[in-house]
Amino acid sequence: MTVKKKFEASTKLYRELKTTMDCLEEQLSSLDLAQTLLAVENLHRLHHQIETTDLELLQTIDTAGDKKRTMPVGLLEEQRAILAELVAQNKRVLPKLQTRLTGYRTELLQIKNGISTMQGYQTPADGLGRHIDTTN
Repeated sequence: MTVKKKFEASTKLYRELKTTMDCLEEQLSSLDLAQTLLAVENLHRLHHQIETTDLELLQTIDTAGDKKRTMPVGLLEEQRAILAELVAQNKRVLPKLQTRLTGYRTELLQIKNGISTMQGYQTPADGLGRHIDTTN
């Protein structure tokens, strides 16, 4: 694959990441736990794909001859602009996402503590009934 084709593939993934981040930022206040975890998994998947594609791009650049090594300036500039937007967006979204995940973690801990507390109120395991003593 040529350097230009690799750059196009890489730029396409960066555009997809930007679109995903835009959607996440718009919906962040209304996402529940399952949707939040799905969005985070999707971001991880995209980051992995971008990392793989960019490594392949670097290998292609390294092995390309001088004539084939010319960089597609338009795509390079587009990637730079997308990355600048993503950095700014990450600075806005990441703290909100971390706060939301921390809130979910706190809720789960409270539920676990409640379950442990309620287990202290279980009836005896022998299953025998008890008589009420009213002679006091």
